[in-house]
This record gives sequence, structure tokens and C-alpha cells, in this order.
Amino acid sequence: TEIIDRTLDDVRKASPILKLVNMAPANVKKWIVASHSGAAVWGDLTDEIKGELSGTISALNIELHMLSAYLVIPKAIRELSMEFVDRYFMAILSEAMQDGLVKGYLDGDGKTGPIGIFRQIGTTNDDGTNKAKTVLNNITKFSPKGLANVRKTLTNNGKRVVTKLYLICNPADEAEYVDPCMFGEALTGGYVNKTFIDIEKIPDANCPQGKAAFTIDGYYTMGATGVRVTEYDQTKAMENADLIIANCFANGRAVDDNVAVIFDVTKLEEYVINVHQTSTASV
Repeated sequence: TEIIDRTLDDVRKASPILKLVNMAPANVKKWIVASHSGAAVWGDLTDEIKGELSGTISALNIELHMLSAYLVIPKAIRELSMEFVDRYFMAILSEAMQDGLVKGYLDGDGKTGPIGIFRQIGTTNDDGTNKAKTVLNNITKFSPKGLANVRKTLTNNGKRVVTKLYLICNPADEAEYVDPCMFGEALTGGYVNKTFIDIEKIPDANCPQGKAAFTIDGYYTMGATGVRVTEYDQTKAMENADLIIANCFANGRAVDDNVAVIFDVTKLEEYVINVHQTSTASV
């Protein structure tokens, strides 16, 4: 038995959702976010320089929160010296920490953890938690027109290019609503993806049923330490047990509220193939 230091990458690689998150050093208390306006301007060779750019830089004060989980293991089980025992308990802790980070990314309340993408960044409730985003109920099809407002929002009103969408949903909603909307029967048999843009589904049990999110990668930053697992063999001595604690210090938020669009996934309609019938007049 020994103190084990797990890197955060181990936890991130195990989760398709956490690949959407940029990781920053946890000891950086100020994050810098910036936006710009203006554009380069064409002109004659003798013209003065016209393309003035303006930049807005703001500093975010970030206070860290702690994510932790622990296990109490009877010494009798450890003393069996079976290799799979320690691996099993480490897998449990790793999965718990992974779920904790995912929950923070999705719906962290901003008071005791990160600001999740389901929450508004600059608006808070009376208790200090960040307010939930409005859940849209007008997204019914994955057609160009049906996703027009979603794509416009994710581009932040045309300031960034969006070529791929990530759809985060509960596994039950994936089966009942998302797949019937995305896939349709082919004329030659079988089923094919009927979406016009690259949409990667990420089903996750931490996403609440009935709600889903369209989002993009690279615009959510989480400052976090590595996940550290520490073992104490005397803390629970009276109970003849070992105590294993996993923790990391972290916080996070998106660049802006337009990084994710939250919608009522139950409003999605099943894809129905359009069949056009033609007839010829007989003479």
C-alpha cells in the first residue's frame, strides 16, 4: 500500500464529455479572457493604415473548490492480498471523481463548484448559486432550419466558426428521442444518419432526463489539480479498516453563455422519409 498520485488526464481520457474541457493550472487565481472587434481593411498603396482593432480584456477571479470522495475498506479484505481488490477500489474512486467533474461541467452551481454549461454565467439566485439557463422547447428537427438558431447562438452571433456540434443527453433520451430524430430508413434498406452537419452524441447518466445540450469544444476552461488518492491505515483503526480519500481542487466556467444551448429533448420529432409519388396518364 502506498500513496498514489493520479494525473487528471487519466480521469479525462475515461470521459467523452471531459474532452470538451480545457484544463488550466489550479494555482492560477486569475484567468484572462479576451474578445476583439474590428477587421483588416484593403486600400491603395498610398493610403493610411485604416484597420484599427480594439480588444477587450477582463480578469476573472477564480476561487477553488474541492471535489472529494472516500472509501472505508475492512483490513480483512485488504489482507487477502488479491490483486484485483485494490484495482477494484481504485476504479470506484476514479469513476466517482470522473462523475464529479462531469457534474460540475454540466450543472455546477457556481457557489460550491464550477459554473456548469446548464447555468448562466453572470446571473445568480438569492442563495448565490448561478441561475439555470432557459430550456428551449422549439428544437424539433436536426434540419438546417431546425438547427439555425442553435448554430447562430454557438457562433456567438457570427464571431466564431462552428463546424461540429456535440449533443450531450441522458442515455434514455438518446434511445427514445435523439436516435429516432437523427436516423432514418434508407431507400436501399437499413438506417442512415440524416443530419446535415457533424453531430457527435455524448450520452451520459449525469445529464438529467428530459434536457439536453448542444455545445462546442474548446470554450470551457477548468482549473484543476491532479486527482490525488491518499491512504490512511490508522484513521479507522478502531474499526479495523483503512480509509482511502481521493480529492482534487478545481473550478471552471465557459467563455460565454453562448457556448451551450439547453433544450427540451422530448420535443424532438422522429425522422420520417419523404416519399414522392408520381403517376403517368394512360392513353
